Amino acid sequence: MMSATADSVEAPAPLSLAGIPLSDWAFATRIWVAMMLALAAGFWLQLDDASSAAVTVAILAQPRRGQAFRKAAFRIAATVIGCTAAIVITGLFSQSRDLFIIAFAAWMALAVYVASCYDGTRAYGAVLSGYTVAIIAVINVDSPNSVFDAATARLAVVSLGIASIALINDVFAAPDVYPTVRERLRAALAETRAIIAQHLTGDGPGPETTVKLVAKIVGLRLDVQTLPSEAASGSPRAASANSACVAMIGALSLARAFGAMSRTNPDLCTDEMRAALTDNDHARLDAMLHEELASPEASPRRIMILRCAEQLTRERHLAAEELDRMEAGRWPQRPVRSLPIHRDRELALRTAIRVFIGVIIGGFIFVLSDWPLSAVAFGQLGIFAGLGATTPDIRVFQRGAMIAIPLTAIIAGITEFLILDGVDAFPLLAIGMAPAIFLAAMLSLRPKTAGLGFLMLVYLPVIFPPSNPQSYDPQSYLYTAVLSCAGVLLFGLILFSFPATTPKERRRWLVNTVRRDVLRAAAGRIHRTPEEMRYLGADRMVALSNIKIGTPEGQAWRLGYLLSLSVATLVAVRANQALDELPRALPGVREARAALARLDAQGVDAAALALARSECPERYFEARSTVVADLAFIAGLSRIRGPRFRHLTSALSA
Repeated sequence: MMSATADSVEAPAPLSLAGIPLSDWAFATRIWVAMMLALAAGFWLQLDDASSAAVTVAILAQPRRGQAFRKAAFRIAATVIGCTAAIVITGLFSQSRDLFIIAFAAWMALAVYVASCYDGTRAYGAVLSGYTVAIIAVINVDSPNSVFDAATARLAVVSLGIASIALINDVFAAPDVYPTVRERLRAALAETRAIIAQHLTGDGPGPETTVKLVAKIVGLRLDVQTLPSEAASGSPRAASANSACVAMIGALSLARAFGAMSRTNPDLCTDEMRAALTDNDHARLDAMLHEELASPEASPRRIMILRCAEQLTRERHLAAEELDRMEAGRWPQRPVRSLPIHRDRELALRTAIRVFIGVIIGGFIFVLSDWPLSAVAFGQLGIFAGLGATTPDIRVFQRGAMIAIPLTAIIAGITEFLILDGVDAFPLLAIGMAPAIFLAAMLSLRPKTAGLGFLMLVYLPVIFPPSNPQSYDPQSYLYTAVLSCAGVLLFGLILFSFPATTPKERRRWLVNTVRRDVLRAAAGRIHRTPEEMRYLGADRMVALSNIKIGTPEGQAWRLGYLLSLSVATLVAVRANQALDELPRALPGVREARAALARLDAQGVDAAALALARSECPERYFEARSTVVADLAFIAGLSRIRGPRFRHLTSALSA
């Protein structure tokens, strides 16, 4: 099969100005106009903290319209939660400084724990609800009576910032996410077909190649989530895209399994079966499966291979069908209830404890320092702790913040005292801030400088808060710059005082989680759909591939081992659900449950043989063929993987 790009026409180079793509200029222009609109509206409405509306625009600065809308929805919801928590914490603990610090640290730890269990806008919403307390309650700790007014003002400026960015994105026709999602899904489908063809010819790639493609498919999830916010047809498109992703992941897994089965059982893979699979002839494979199950000498292993081939044709066809439905704006043929991701609860708990202890230490340091504006620095510490929790590597974020905040302070000082230099006309203010905003926005679009650009864009209106009239107070500028730098410096000192989670620990936690899930699935204690388990297994494979330690050979072995465990979990879940559909009196049903719960290879084999050769009404064909095939697969996997699979409760050197 030719590669997806073999006969493609080379795409023309994007139009550029001064060596920078016009799309980058357009993005920076939208952000600048939206920030100035938010400031102008805030001044006109005489809001107390109009600069926070510009900060909201900076936080919602996304290159795609749907991304900004989805993030805005979580921002307003998290702000409401954070404002409520700020009022409650202040009302309960404002008279006791020690209890106030502990309560704030506990709230931040809870927010960070929740954020560590999610990703994307959900994680952002969790940490925002945490550091909103820092913005409202901590900074106003010396005047608790003003906390409610600060909360309402915060909601007002956040709403204004959201309205500004939404309006500008519509007026300037910001690009949608959908065209990119469609293009990437089509490319992934072409790669999936190519890899399937290699497996069918017996020349399939190793697990590393498959995982790279799976990572591309899984990486589309956050973009797909933004589709409902772009258009009325966004919800059915997102549902069809999710179903297509699951189908592609399933087809890759089934193709790899069929390749392994055909190598270990060459006598059972007939030419007729291979021809039907190559032609994607689902009807012929289904007829062969019916014929095998009706035979008094039915072989569970042959049923397993036929079932795998039949499912492969189904998933391969479904992936293309669901993409067609997505492009037509129609609901999927097979809806997927949810796309679960791997949640590293051990890492989340450790991160939350680190934030809890760090915020407490920082709070007492600032209390003992007796600075006039120590509450502001303490609030900045909470903000950095929250923002860092949403990054893949919190230490990399801290090092970036150590560069970004002082650099932003210098740029803000140049803008305020050299470029503007006392002007009070709003058009001149807008023009004077443009260079800094354009620089930060363009840096945020490049992967290597995205964190630097984001922090610069957010902290520019914090260190240089535009007001009406503009004060141009050097002392205020110096206090804000120094306290922001002090907050990030203390954040770094506290962070490096605690031992970091090593990649080996993360790998061990991940593998042990999958091992526990195999046992739970075998015992029938996992109540997810097979599609959900398929996607969860894929996400875990990607997570393991991102942990770069050990030799390439060892990494490949672990990927193969984890893939086996993930497939075993899926198969066990599906087998238990299919057993629920069969009559309890059918020979082999009870024995299958008991043997499956023990992962007893011999017992599973015997139960599969009994079910394959039992007489059963036609209406149970789907459930019976599923159970027989899945039991045979688990028994075969137990024989291939040996003690490492059968004794999952024993210690594993990860």
